[in-house]
Amino acid sequence: MVKLHSGSVDRRIIAGIAILAIIISGLLYFGIKKSGEDRSNRPPLLIMSSISLQWGEVTMEQMAKGETQPAPLFNALAKKNQPVIIDDFQKLGRPGDTPLLMIQPRALAPRELVQLDGWLRNGGTAIIFADPALAWSSELPLGDQRRPLFTSLLNPLFGHWGVQLALPTDDAADMKDATVGTYRLTTKSAGIWVTAKNAKPSAKCTIRDDELIASCVIGKGKALLIADADVLHDEQWTDNVITSGTMAWLGAVITRLQNKQAITSELWESEGN
Repeated sequence: MVKLHSGSVDRRIIAGIAILAIIISGLLYFGIKKSGEDRSNRPPLLIMSSISLQWGEVTMEQMAKGETQPAPLFNALAKKNQPVIIDDFQKLGRPGDTPLLMIQPRALAPRELVQLDGWLRNGGTAIIFADPALAWSSELPLGDQRRPLFTSLLNPLFGHWGVQLALPTDDAADMKDATVGTYRLTTKSAGIWVTAKNAKPSAKCTIRDDELIASCVIGKGKALLIADADVLHDEQWTDNVITSGTMAWLGAVITRLQNKQAITSELWESEGN
């Protein structure tokens, strides 16, 4: 009978644990690497919004603990894109490389409006959801600076381009369906685009018949303007019974911009236009 000394057994156990740890570490490494590669294959999408899409309305303490809850919109966009939340136009990058999605952005300083305009004129592309009366739910108290911006403050820039965001004269609070090509969008307290009183607009903008969307050519770049941001709230694009075409439509527009393709008329005009 062969006698095993306790020291020999301990060394074997330690060696076995070490080997197992190496194997697990290797599996985790390659799993993380593969996951990272999968994410990197998704095209980037710049997002600027006064709505807390990525983390949810949490405190710094909750964020430090990882107790965050991304908005359904953020999760939906992340399925096919790498969402990059920005709050500084220095992070826009080279015009034309990555499209910018603006959803009721914060108030912008005049120099930032000039910077955004210049970025677009040099070939940048943007999808801008601007709401004159945002109804997006928030648990933060009134007056809290973290609450989503109630009304869009981009009219100085829009006016420079030749359009203005306004409230309609009919029942603005009503939810209405809008048809965009083959897609159906459900809006809420949507605004309208009207021609600005500007004799020399700096962009060529076309407003569709129902005034919900305007398509603008700004120098070498382009911007699609939507007079409603609530349309992107998950309550508006899914009710567990009927799913509207909002996210499919937005995904199609984003993909075309990422592929440096034109936004064709069927992606912003209503049927029959």
